[in-house]
Amino acid sequence: MTRCPGGGHNFPHEDDQAARCDEHGITLMWHGPPIVDADLTEGTPCLCGCGEPGGWGVDLARPRP
Repeated sequence: MTRCPGGGHNFPHEDDQAARCDEHGITLMWHGPPIVDADLTEGTPCLCGCGEPGGWGVDLARPRP
């Protein structure tokens, strides 16, 4: 089960496509295979569209120009 970030409890509705918590208005949709450590390495294009390397979570603390 996946934990609801709005309440710290398991999502009351979860299947292989989504998890939903009506109480907190949160829905998570599953899109493809889970992210693994190799997906988070340096050299992965940044997903914000800036074109810099970084990938998920690598340079999020660094201010962007």
